[in-house]
Amino acid sequence: MSRRKGCAYIWERKDTRVLWLCRYVNKKPVRVSTGLPDTKQNRLFLNRNAESEFWRIALEQGKVEPDQIPNNSSLSIIMQQDPAMPKLREYGEYTLNATLSGRSTKTQQDVKKKFNRICLYFGDETPINSITATMIAEWQTKLSQGKVSYQNGKPYSNKTIINYRSVLNTILSAAVDDGLIQRNPMESRIAKAPRIIKKIPTVYSLEEIRALLESCRHYAKNARNFQTEWAWKQMFYMLKLGFFTGLRSGELIALQWHDINFDQNYIHVQRRIRDGDEDLPKGYKKRFVDLLPQAKEVLKTQQLLTGLKSKWVWLTYQGNPYSSTDSLDEMFKKACRHAGVKVGKFYNMRHSFATLMIENGMSESWLIQNTGHVDISTTRDYYFGKIKPNLDAINKLVV
Repeated sequence: MSRRKGCAYIWERKDTRVLWLCRYVNKKPVRVSTGLPDTKQNRLFLNRNAESEFWRIALEQGKVEPDQIPNNSSLSIIMQQDPAMPKLREYGEYTLNATLSGRSTKTQQDVKKKFNRICLYFGDETPINSITATMIAEWQTKLSQGKVSYQNGKPYSNKTIINYRSVLNTILSAAVDDGLIQRNPMESRIAKAPRIIKKIPTVYSLEEIRALLESCRHYAKNARNFQTEWAWKQMFYMLKLGFFTGLRSGELIALQWHDINFDQNYIHVQRRIRDGDEDLPKGYKKRFVDLLPQAKEVLKTQQLLTGLKSKWVWLTYQGNPYSSTDSLDEMFKKACRHAGVKVGKFYNMRHSFATLMIENGMSESWLIQNTGHVDISTTRDYYFGKIKPNLDAINKLVV
C-alpha cells in the first residue's frame, strides 16, 4: 500500500509472517502488528481498512491515546457506537442462514459468494450500523468502474451490481427489523440502485428457425465421428422442442420421460438444471405446458433414441444427462453463423416462442400459463416489441 501522508499503511517487515501497519502520529512512526497472516486476502482487507484497523489496534496495545485519533477517522465514529454491535461478517452470515428456506441450494451458493466479496470490500469487523449510504454509493461506483480488487479491472453491469445490492439489502433490512439500525441506508437517494436499460431480446422468425434446423442437419450429416453426429442430432431436436414449448434452457435439459403425457398432450415442468445442480424451476413454480403437434412429433422421435436408455429425455453421446447448457450455447452460435442469421443464445428459443405464438393468435393468458410468468407485463416487456402485425389481415379491414 502506498505511503500517503497522514494515513496508515502496510509496513513491510521481513522477519515475520504476519502483517504490520504503520502510521505517523505526532510526526513519529507508530507500528502495530495486526496478527493477520500475510495472505492476499488479508492484504486486500488492510488496504481497504488500514486507517481504522491501525487506530483500533494501536489503542488496544496502548501505543496511542483516544484524543490522538482524528475526528474524521472511521474508528472515531465507531467508538461512539455500541461496542456490542454485531459485525458485518457475523451478522451477515447469521441473516443469510436464517433466511435460507427462501432460496435454492444453487442460489444460496451464489449469495454466499457475493457476501464474501461484500465483506472483502467493507471489512469483516465493520459494525453493521457503521455502513452508510455514502459508503454504499462509493462501492457501487467502484463496481461499475472495475476498481474493486476482486474484479480484476472488469466493470460490472448494472444488473450484476443490483444482484450484489440484493444481498447487502437483505442483511441491512434484517438489521432494521432487529432494531440494530433505524433506517436502511440503501433506501437513501444517494445509494439508489442503478438503472437497467432493457434490451429487446434476439427473436427468430419462422424462416430463421428453419435455417437453424437445417444447419443442425448439415453438421450432423457431415460429422466425422459418432460423438459429433449425436451432439448435432440432439441439438436439432432440442431446438425444435424449445421453439415450440418456450421452456427455459435449464428446464429443457432437465426433462424426464415421466414428465411428458402424450395422451393428454402436456409437459409437466418440475425441475431445472444449472451448473450440475438440480432444483425447482425459476420462481419455485411447477407448471404444465401444452404439447403442441410440432413438439409432440419431436419427443416421439427422441423417445426412440433415449426412451429405453434412461429416465432423462436428453443424453450426451456417453449416455449421461446434460449438466449445463454451456456446450449447447456454443453449438447454437455455430448454427447461427452457418445459417446466416443473427447470433444469439440457446435461451433465445424462449423469446422466439412467445413472439411466434402471439403472432399466430394465441391468447395472453395461455402464454402466461405456458411460459410460467407471474403476469403478462413480463411477456410484454420482453417480447411484444418484436411482434409483427398481420398486414394481410389489416388490409382486409373495411371502415
